[in-house]
Amino acid sequence: MNKHRLHSLSLQDLSVFIAVTELGSVGNAAKAHGISQPSASYALDKMRRVYDDELLIRSGGITRLTPLGQSIVDKGKPVLADFLEVRPALQFDPTTSTRNFTVIGFSSHLLGPYKRLIDALKQRAPNITFSYHYARWDSINDQLMDEADLYLGIALPEHPETQSKPLAAYSVVLCYDAESRPPPRTVEDVVNAEYVQLRSGSPHSNNIVDAWLIKNGYSPREFRYTVSDSAVLSEIVRGTDILISASTLVHEDIFSDLAAVPFPADLGDLPYELRWSRHRDKDPALLWLIDLVTELADD
Repeated sequence: MNKHRLHSLSLQDLSVFIAVTELGSVGNAAKAHGISQPSASYALDKMRRVYDDELLIRSGGITRLTPLGQSIVDKGKPVLADFLEVRPALQFDPTTSTRNFTVIGFSSHLLGPYKRLIDALKQRAPNITFSYHYARWDSINDQLMDEADLYLGIALPEHPETQSKPLAAYSVVLCYDAESRPPPRTVEDVVNAEYVQLRSGSPHSNNIVDAWLIKNGYSPREFRYTVSDSAVLSEIVRGTDILISASTLVHEDIFSDLAAVPFPADLGDLPYELRWSRHRDKDPALLWLIDLVTELADD
């Protein structure tokens, strides 16, 4: 057994493993837990890696437990039963809680309806504190597993150890200084223009624009400037013929002093979401926060 990785297992991993032995398949275990089959498979694979044992062996249409697998089931069932007895006692009162929430994302995404989150927390949960950190684009899911409660921003690919909730979708617009240039009207105008982008590689509307251009046989755009602070973008564009591509969510807040036109083709909308670790999906405080942000997004 890999003792150094034992801490990475969760009660859900154990519960999924036991459910597979009782229900006969990964698919049935996934349905019982309300998760996807890849997520259940991931939990089973993680158990096998940590214990360095197959745990379950299927042969001739019959699934049997290894000795170690049987031992885990025998000792794990009472543990799960104990925690199920405790769960109903878990309570969260936002009016008295002193919980600190850690949210990650990108500064330009904590806008629109979500910027009202601070005011809502003050009104409904006066003793709760709120920390916001810049997400590391290449390890957002790892951050959610280790240090953050919630990711708020553009939708990410599915991950077996995190789950998400869609909030809204926004169209893509092209922002510019109307006193310095005419509006881009055609795709050719878009391709021939120069751009400034926010932190190359971060998940903003550039991705959806460039993917569409490449798919439809156009040349990639030229990004002349790259900045790490969204507050600088408007200042760089003002007085120039440079464009910014952004979602309508971002335009309505940080780029409201610039003119904007829709992208001259149907790109589809840019979805935004909440994302959190599956290991925290029974945390009543986190569920309360998720409901609060969803409510603000729906207003």
